[in-house]
Order: sequence, then structure tokens, then C-alpha cells
Amino acid sequence: MLGEVVNLRALSVYVRLVDLLDIADDRTPYALWKFVAPRDPTAKMEWAKHAALQPITCPKYQSGRIILVDGGTDNHEVYAALEDLRIWCEDQLRGCNDTLARMNDDRHRLDIFHIHWRVVPRGFKPVSIQFEFDRARMFDILGDEIYQGDPYVFLRELLQNSIDAIRTRRAVLERNGIAPAVFGAIHVNVEHGQDGDAVVTWQDDGIGMDEFVVRNYLAIAGKSYYHSEAFEREGLNIDPISRFGIGILSCFMVADALHIDTFRDPYLPGDGQPLRIKIPAPKKQFRIETRPVETASPGTTVKVFVKGEKLPRESAKEGGKEAGKPKPLDVTKYLSIVAGFVEFPIVITEGDRKTIVLHPYQDAEAAAVRFDADFEVHQLDLSYPWEKVFLPQDLHAAREVFEVHTLDMRDDLGLEGYEGKLLRFLPRPGVDLQRMSATEASAYRLADADAEEVRVRYYHANDLDRPGEQLARSARRGFTASVYRDGILLPNASVPAWLTPPGGRGGVPSRMVVNLPKSETPRVDLARTMIRTADLSWDAPIRSNFLQRYFDAQIANLCSLDPSERLLATARVAAYDLISVEELFDRFPKERWPILEISPDGDFRPIDVGSLDDRPLYSAPIELGKFLESSLRRYSRVADVDRSIMARWKGGSFCVPESYFNLFLLGDVVCSITRAAMF
Repeated sequence: MLGEVVNLRALSVYVRLVDLLDIADDRTPYALWKFVAPRDPTAKMEWAKHAALQPITCPKYQSGRIILVDGGTDNHEVYAALEDLRIWCEDQLRGCNDTLARMNDDRHRLDIFHIHWRVVPRGFKPVSIQFEFDRARMFDILGDEIYQGDPYVFLRELLQNSIDAIRTRRAVLERNGIAPAVFGAIHVNVEHGQDGDAVVTWQDDGIGMDEFVVRNYLAIAGKSYYHSEAFEREGLNIDPISRFGIGILSCFMVADALHIDTFRDPYLPGDGQPLRIKIPAPKKQFRIETRPVETASPGTTVKVFVKGEKLPRESAKEGGKEAGKPKPLDVTKYLSIVAGFVEFPIVITEGDRKTIVLHPYQDAEAAAVRFDADFEVHQLDLSYPWEKVFLPQDLHAAREVFEVHTLDMRDDLGLEGYEGKLLRFLPRPGVDLQRMSATEASAYRLADADAEEVRVRYYHANDLDRPGEQLARSARRGFTASVYRDGILLPNASVPAWLTPPGGRGGVPSRMVVNLPKSETPRVDLARTMIRTADLSWDAPIRSNFLQRYFDAQIANLCSLDPSERLLATARVAAYDLISVEELFDRFPKERWPILEISPDGDFRPIDVGSLDDRPLYSAPIELGKFLESSLRRYSRVADVDRSIMARWKGGSFCVPESYFNLFLLGDVVCSITRAAMF
């Protein structure tokens, strides 16, 4: 009204402090207390706390003032509650001063920095005890129990911090109408020394930090800036990865010291002063100095001084003559695995290797031009790893017998926010296979007895890498399912049962490589290795869309076949194509469902359920069903089954129920006839 500019944030801080420090007995007059006569224990304690204190004073102290609180009580519970109040008031004053300091305006700064608390216990000895934490033991728990001694996990934690920081700065710039042509990158430089020592320099062009963030979040374990009120007040539309505020501590699993250079983006409130932070050890004070603004760019650089003595040792089997020496870090390989779907390029210089880890959907040529043509671009391979499954001498034959059908998570399955591929491993059309064994090196051959044998290297296929090739726990990639979230690998995500190879031990697995959107998946555990909620399947949307969009479109094709061809086709679907007979039956027109009728003279006749009309078709007698099951298992085709027992059968036509019959039409191809399909 008067044309004056008002700083509402500063006024809010002042009002907050006035209300906070109005804690004396004049806030709760005796007459009012007597009239209200509170009975609730919490209310009675609040009145008792105020009654024990005198109004505050603010005497001068050095170049400013202090807040002096006097009072006394003869109740030990009130005294303990007042100690809690003291800690709360000190924390609030510190936060208010930090908020005012971040405005970078001397007109709004307070000259009050300390609360001097003089509450006297009367008639008892005060004992103030609260939970404290053994800092050294907490680091042991962090390394051994949470991260399970994984020496590489600090790289993943730095990666998460950089992703959050870059996303935050991007949102801030967009809010201010700025759209940089080239923005968002992570640079990693690794200098290897003797005996496993290394210096890892990690740099991003993210939002950066100021003293407020360093003091209240970086230095406090378990307190994440991205889940704080200060961050929420910015109103940025991002969903941060960071949750617990312990990531920076993981660096001390492999290092004794850290150096951090950081500069908060000027578009966010703060003192705008670049900082250089040296942390000589987890138990020691930070060394903080300011740097000239002219020499700094927004972002953060973390230098980790890795000590070889903190790394795992080479075993006699792995290292030979080098057994007992520390295993040097392979930062390039680790990030190439773990950062598979990270949206920002990661530029790594490690010795003579120069690598850009790039999102698989991004342009590799553009990245090479942006950074340096000398860098090799690595992108997550979304194709089927044939060489991991088949022996080299059988690889050519396998490609002639099998094929891979690829479905994109977004384009083919319609899953918004999902990235990756579903790779369905199938026999080529018209190929009939017979499994030869269920040993460790399972083998398939064509149904023709003279056909070439095709062997499978890993019937179990639990991991994409064999044990000797695995780098770290946090870099373990599942073969059947490699699961990422926010672009970063979840090494222990559960494998969906529907991806398990049919036929049990000898089946060749399909494969899924997927990056899950955070908004659609449950929380992960503290170590960020697995999805926490056991009763909520992370793969449910994928499975649902797969069935709806793909198989529903195939039903019309199946229904157009004659009953004999349809029975064979449904058997192939159930055996190879990631769908069970029950799921297919649920989506099938019931009158078109194929079943196998066996006549008294031993003829096998595929028919539709709808063709039965009102004619009943009974299940086979128990003993006859068992015989047929045993007989069919010995042959690759129905035509070869021994029908001599049928000559003694005096009953009518029947079908074989699911409980006794598995039709091995294609060697391992199982077509279960459900009871529900018979009538």
C-alpha cells in the first residue's frame, strides 16, 4: 500500500523466533492455568515447562548478543523436558540464522548466535542422558552390514548424488526460462597408484552446495537435503533418488580423506560463495575455505583418495604370484554395468582408457562430437547374449534353429516411463526340437534323428557374468532379468517366474532388460540392491501389458487354424512363448479351445470344445491315463505311440485330463489339457 518492498521470508523468520522464544511463565498466566485446569498429561507438562522459566533477556556478548534463559524446577521430569526444549530451540535458531544468511543481505542478518540456558534443578541431582552414536562403529555397520563390504559402492552413491544434483539444476534453470543447449554431464578421472591406491575425481555440473547445505545435510548422516523442508520450499518438480543422506559416508569405506569443491547455482537462494572442503578423516572437523566466484562454475567435484589397504585382496586362484595384493579398482567397467540407463553422459578417463557411458537410446555419434572423438562410447547392450548361452562351436547352428523376438517396453508394450526390451527366445517357425538331456550342459536336437545337436552352456543362467567375471555385489547382472531403476542397476531384484524357461532345467531362457520408473515401483532397501515390498510384483505392469497387447492379438490367428494345427500352435505357445495354458485358456473363446479326443480304436482326434454340443466327453480311467502318459513321453510324435493297449478298451471315447497327461508334441513342448476345457 505504501510502495515499500517487503521481504516476506525474513519477516516469517522473525515471527517464528518471537513465537519460539515466548517460553516464560507470562505466556501461561496462573489465572488462566487455574481456569483451564488441564488434565491431559501433555498439556500439563507444557504448562509446567512455561511456569518454570522467566522471560528471556538478550545481553551483549562480544560483537553481538546472546539469548539468556533463566528458571528452575523441583520436578525431574520437567527438567528433562526443558533440556529437550533447549536442544529444539538451539536447532531452530541455527536454522533461522542459516535461512537469513542465505538471503545474502546484511539488512536481514541477526546478531544473535547462541542460547545460554540457566535452568536450576531444585532438590535433586539432574541426570541428562540420551542416545549417542559410536561414529566408528556406525562406519563399520555401513560398510559391513549395509553395503556388505562392496568396495565399489561409493561410485554408485556418487552417481546418485550427481543425478539428483543435475536434475535439480535443470529444473531451476527451466523455472527461470533458461534452456542450455548442452547441459548435464558427469566427468570421472581415475589416477592409479601403487598397491591399489588411486585418486578418483568425480565432477558434475549440478546444483552445487552452499554452507547451509554442507552444515545441515552433508555433515549429518541420515539427513537428506532432497527430502527436507528447504528443498520442498523450492517447489521443483523432480523425484530425487537420494533418501537416507548416507551416500557420502560410503567413500570412507575405501578412503581416509575427501576433498570437495562446490558452488551453488546463483538462481537458488544462498550466499553464492564457492567452497573448498577438505575432510581429512570421518572423525575430524571439516576444513572449509571460500574461493573466488570468478574461477568457479556451478556444480560439485569430489576427490576420493582411495587406499589400497582398504580394498579386497587377490586370491591365489585369481592373482597367481600377485596373491595377497589389493585388487585395483576398475571404475570404467563398473560404471559401464551399473549406469546402464543413466540419462546423463558419464565421461571416464582411467589410465589409457577413455570411455563415455551413454544411455542406450541416445545418439553415440553426437556424444563423441560433444566430448572428444578419442573417447570410446559404451552403451548397454539390449540384444540377446547368444554367446553366453551356447558353446562357440554350436552358435551357428543355434542361430539357425532359434530366433529372438524383441518387444520394446514403451513402443510395443505401451508402458510410459519404462525403458528397455523384452527378448523372447523361440524356435523358428516349423522347427521341432527334442531335448536330449537335463545335465549341466543341456542339449537340443531337431526331431529328425540325424539332425545336428545344439548344446546350451548355462541351463540355470542366473547371472550374465560367470563368477570369475563378476566385479562387485552391486554390479551383479541377472541373466533372465537385469533390472534398473532411475537408470541404476538393482543387482538383487527378483526374477519373474513367467520368464523361467519352460521344461525346467534344460530350457533356454528369454531375457528382460528394463529400467523401471520410480513412481511405478516400490521402495528399494537401504543398500539399494533389491525392491523392498515382497507382495507387490515390480513386473506386474509388464506382464499385464505383454498379455493384453501381444497375446490378445494372436488369439484371432490361433482361432483361424483347424483344430489339429491349433492344438500344435497352443502347445508351442505354452512351451516357448512366456504364457501358460491357463492364461491362454482364460483369453481364448471357450468354444474354440482345442482338446484331444481318443476313440476306442486308439485314434487321436483334435477337436474344438464347441464341436461336442451336448455330447459328454469323459476323462480317461486312471490306469489308462497313466499308461498313455508314460507311452507319450517316449515318443516325439503322437503318431508313433503304441496303441496296442487300446485294443482291450471296451468303453467309449475319452480325453486325458491334466492330472495324468502331458503331450510331448515337440520333445519338451507341453500341452496340458485342463478339465475346464473339456465341457
